[in-house]
Amino acid sequence: MTILQAAFPPVDSAFRAGELLMGSEVVRSAEALAPTWGSYPLNRALVIVAAFLVVLFIGEFYRCASDLLKYADRWKWALTIEESIPLARSRDACALLSVLPLTLVLDRFGVFAFPFPTVIPESCGVVITFGILAAWFILRSIIYYLLSPSSGSSQKFATAKRTERNFVVLMTWMLLLVAGVLSAFNVGDAASRICIIIVLCVSYVHFLVKKAQILGSFCAPLSTFLYLCALEIIPTALLVYLCMI
Repeated sequence: MTILQAAFPPVDSAFRAGELLMGSEVVRSAEALAPTWGSYPLNRALVIVAAFLVVLFIGEFYRCASDLLKYADRWKWALTIEESIPLARSRDACALLSVLPLTLVLDRFGVFAFPFPTVIPESCGVVITFGILAAWFILRSIIYYLLSPSSGSSQKFATAKRTERNFVVLMTWMLLLVAGVLSAFNVGDAASRICIIIVLCVSYVHFLVKKAQILGSFCAPLSTFLYLCALEIIPTALLVYLCMI
């Protein structure tokens, strides 16, 4: 028995508290090796393309910048933009060019959460973000087409619809500015996402106010509210709901 006790010590002395001898640098290195948004080839390529397009068409942005800022302050300036064919053309070009930077910013900060399983890998998340934006614009266009009046107010109704292009350009500029500040100060992803969402909400409320003012110029208050619900609020609420389930 003494020989066995010498070979096999008692339980209370055989098992003692352990100590991790491996350094924590290994864990930090493993975290550093995790892929980031900027490490995906598709995202890097699209960022380069977006920067190239902005530089190439910087004149279009400069041409309509002052008028878009005036629209942000006075809703009647939307009518001025639509009445000027060259100005409206420059605004349309800027809105089209803003789609890619807008998509990249929204995907970079994970504004659209994807809790549902998908066959598209994480490296192609920007494709999903673009698809969500495209579906939102298509749905709104269909609703606009179905509710478009055939009376003499159709011109102002079309102007109200095209204000979304002003909204896209102004919101993209604001998001790029905020994203640059967040990146410069190394703000965490969670806090950055909240800041981006706040900018989106404020920009969207401003957009609704401007559109309500345009619709109210030829519609009764109740009709204006119903138009806003059908044309903007319901499609956007559906978009938010689908991104949260």
